[in-house]
Amino acid sequence: MILRENIDIKINAANKAAGLIYEIIKEEDKITADREQFFVIALDPQTKVKYVELVAMGTATECHTAAPEIFRRAIEKRAVQIVLAHNHPSGDQTPSEHDIKFTERITKAGDIIGIEVVDHIIVTNDGFYTSIMHGNRGKVDV
Repeated sequence: MILRENIDIKINAANKAAGLIYEIIKEEDKITADREQFFVIALDPQTKVKYVELVAMGTATECHTAAPEIFRRAIEKRAVQIVLAHNHPSGDQTPSEHDIKFTERITKAGDIIGIEVVDHIIVTNDGFYTSIMHGNRGKVDV
């Protein structure tokens, strides 16, 4: 489900992407916000947001999705880059082993089809964890 489209925001830093997802989650009701949700932020060649899509919703502790769901709309809308993002309702920004392996697999899939996965961000109420492969933390820029 597309939540936002053609936003005049350039995603040139992880805190911008994290802030966008944080704002979306804060607009939801309490029941939905307490579940893990997986988002895709699609970017045009100038790194402007083409759309933000809610790809999957899970439980309080996990959310599953796969490459076809992640790339389907990105291919259709001719995105050149995507940012993966999901929340951890627990507040713990630390990626799970599944998060790390999933990011590696989806990044490889993006390489094959020509859509670069530029980041995977974990958002919590207290901040975010970015670039799971590099291990950076920060505060949400809202």
